[in-house]
Amino acid sequence: MEGTMSTLPRTLQIGPFVYSVYADLEKIKDAEKESGSLFGVTTVGDLEILLHPTSHDLVQRETLLHEVLHAVFHNVGLSEKLGDKAEEQMIRSLSPALFDLLLRNPQLVAYLVGAQ
Repeated sequence: MEGTMSTLPRTLQIGPFVYSVYADLEKIKDAEKESGSLFGVTTVGDLEILLHPTSHDLVQRETLLHEVLHAVFHNVGLSEKLGDKAEEQMIRSLSPALFDLLLRNPQLVAYLVGAQ
């Protein structure tokens, strides 16, 4: 499962919102003009998640989880409570560990989503 190429979802329902998901080099380069080098970015106002299209498949998948967590934090009000710096530190700690857990335990994922 680890090296399996996956199809990037075009949209994701995150709470009450539907986010568009893009892996677009021009858009990521535009975002990098403001923020420096990026693997991904979430724009909650536009309901968009943007990923770097040339990232390795595993990096892109972990980045998508990272960006989804930003949207979740925003939805539940943690973004305002934590502030940008603390939120980013927390998500940088959580997303690789959570991604690794899900990647190594497909039976857990199947159980959680009711696919067993």
